[in-house]
Amino acid sequence: MRKEQPNANKKILTIITPSYNRAHTLPKVYDSLKNQTSNYFIWMVIDDGSSDNTEELVNGFIEEAAIDIEYLKKPNGGKGSALNLGLDNLHTELVTCLDSDDLLYKTAVEDVIHHYERIKNDNQCCGIIAFRSNPDGTPMGGKKIPSDWKKATAADIFLSLRSKGEVICFYKKAVIEKLRFPTFPGENFFSPAWMQYEATRNYYFSPSNSVLCICEYLEDGLTKNVRSICAKNPNCYRCVKKQSFELSKTIKTKIKHGIMYDCSCIMSRYSNWLQESPHKMLSLVLMPAAYVVYLKWFKKFYRDR
Repeated sequence: MRKEQPNANKKILTIITPSYNRAHTLPKVYDSLKNQTSNYFIWMVIDDGSSDNTEELVNGFIEEAAIDIEYLKKPNGGKGSALNLGLDNLHTELVTCLDSDDLLYKTAVEDVIHHYERIKNDNQCCGIIAFRSNPDGTPMGGKKIPSDWKKATAADIFLSLRSKGEVICFYKKAVIEKLRFPTFPGENFFSPAWMQYEATRNYYFSPSNSVLCICEYLEDGLTKNVRSICAKNPNCYRCVKKQSFELSKTIKTKIKHGIMYDCSCIMSRYSNWLQESPHKMLSLVLMPAAYVVYLKWFKKFYRDR
C-alpha cells in the first residue's frame, strides 16, 4: 500500500548524479527514478565535461517530463567538483548522490521522506545513512547496522563496525551547504567518505536498514579500480586517510589507517605529512611499513610517469 506523502506541495529531495561519459548507463538510473513510488524529488544530472551524447540523452529525458530533472554541464574536473556544483545549486531540504552505476529501489524516495519526517527537527542529526545493497538486496559488505543503533557517525560505520560496504547518505541541506569537497589540480576523484566524516564531526546520522540503493558495478567503474584511482588522486586520498586516522578509536584501526595516511603522503610527495598527522609519533613509527605498502601496491602506477 502506498503511504500518504508529507509536504506534497514541494520537492523535498535532490538526487545528484555526477556523470562523465556515462550515456550508456544513465537510462537505467532514469528508469529507476521514473519507477519511484514518490515523485517528491529532483534529479540533478551534473555532466562533468562528457564527450559522448550525455547532453542529448538527458534533454530527451527532460522532454518526456516523467520526473523533474535539472541538467548542469561543466568542464571535466571529477566527482568532487561535480558534487560541489550540485551543492551550489541545491534548493531542497535533502540531498543525496546517486552514481551513474547505481539504482534506487522503487520505494527509496518514499521511505527516505518518511524517515526524514521523524528526524527533520533534530538539529544534531545531519541526515540518514544506509548501506548500499547488492543486486539481490543484501547489504554490501555482509553487515547490517545494528538495530539498536539510533545514531551513527561515519567513524561508527567504517571504523567501529569495520564494514567494507559502501553507504548512501541523505544529507540535510542545513548541514551539507556548509561543506565542499577540496580540489587539487590534476586530480579528479574524491571519495564521498570525506563528506561523511566531515558531516559527522559535529552531527550524527539516523541509520536505516531499508533497501534504498542497488549497486551494479561496472568493469570500468571506481570500485573495480580502487588502487589505480588512489594512485592517480593521492592528495584526495590523503585527505580521507587523515580523517580515518584521526577518528579511529582502537589501536588496531589507528595503525591500519595510519599506515595508509603515511602511504598517501608518499604518493603525493607531501612534505608536511608529519606536522599535519593527527598522531605524530605513531605516524613516524609507521612510515617504514607505509613505504613497504607503497612499493607493493602503488609504485607500479608511477613507473611510466
